[in-house]
Amino acid sequence: MKRKISVGTWCFQFPPYDKKKIGLEDVMKKLSELGYDGISLDGNHANPEMFPTLESRKELAKLIESYGMGVSEFGPKYGVVAGIIIQYMPETWLAEVRNNLKFISDCGFTKNIRVDTRAVPTYLVESDYNRAWDTTVYAFKEAAKSAQDYGIQVVWEFEPGFLFNTPSEVIQLYKDVDEPNFTFELDTAHVYLMSELGVMQYTKQETLPGGQLEFIEMCKDKIGLVHIIDNDGTTYEGITSMHNAFGEGHIDFDKVMPALRDKANYKGEWWVVDLVFNDNAWDILKDAKQAIDILNEKYGDY
Repeated sequence: MKRKISVGTWCFQFPPYDKKKIGLEDVMKKLSELGYDGISLDGNHANPEMFPTLESRKELAKLIESYGMGVSEFGPKYGVVAGIIIQYMPETWLAEVRNNLKFISDCGFTKNIRVDTRAVPTYLVESDYNRAWDTTVYAFKEAAKSAQDYGIQVVWEFEPGFLFNTPSEVIQLYKDVDEPNFTFELDTAHVYLMSELGVMQYTKQETLPGGQLEFIEMCKDKIGLVHIIDNDGTTYEGITSMHNAFGEGHIDFDKVMPALRDKANYKGEWWVVDLVFNDNAWDILKDAKQAIDILNEKYGDY
């Protein structure tokens, strides 16, 4: 069985597309025409406030299905990227998570909700490290417990641009949360920068001798979803990993993809193409589909 391929709709809401946003139906129409299987739905395209009733949520699900799209994950609209809401208002953040869990359940279109640590790495000072760690573990653990009531998996997207961005921290936080439905959302661009270049690691610094392949193996049986995209060793305006078009970066997917399958034991049905931060993301969707199809043919069996 081969993987299903989706595209993150945030690619057409986040910079540089914040100046030229593309609506959800236009995105789905294009993806359907190109043969994609689904979307990773961003909260800027759909959220509990935009679809406040059960009836409206069922209509949203029907709309997505009408384009032949599945939904690989939902990424709530948590607020500004530089926000530190988990650190100072964990209960407020958890209330928002629970609101979005109800939204997902009502829509019935995915079993994955994405979270991140909600604080840029420069936020933290060493003297505050233990408090920040414990607060994050508490918030993620409670979110996972709430998600269990709906049969939903929490996928944590760790990345250079957010707090706790070394390989050892990622693995330890997973262990400390210790909930069966708490998993990783592994992004190949993030893994490359974190494990091989140590980008944006301010409080603690760590790279791995085996680089991204070693990090992937460290994530064995912990991955709930993967984002597949290239990286050239740079960030987007110092925010987080640049997501380069396939073939325009340094990632050797003929090593990474079999490692995800065989070393990390990733058995999820979805691969997500993440073209965020590309000014021409809309125009390279076709090329991205061709590239990911080749990888799927070679390494997609599970």
